[in-house]
Amino acid sequence: MSPVITRATSKPSSVWSDARLVKECLSRNEQAWSLLIEKYKALIYSIPVKYGLPAEEAADVFQSDLHGAAGALA
Repeated sequence: MSPVITRATSKPSSVWSDARLVKECLSRNEQAWSLLIEKYKALIYSIPVKYGLPAEEAADVFQSDLHGAAGALA
């Protein structure tokens, strides 16, 4: 069974709160997931870099964290 993908129908996503983004992600809204990633990608990537990981390993951590977040929101 594949998840149902929905499109947002209310206020513009650029002004959604984090709570709204999470709610939309839980509703399988792809746009909300993309916006959540866009909003936090620099922060997520910067943490392993600050701990001294090389760029390639930081990218792996970034991907792993996003995979974990997706699982938590599923």
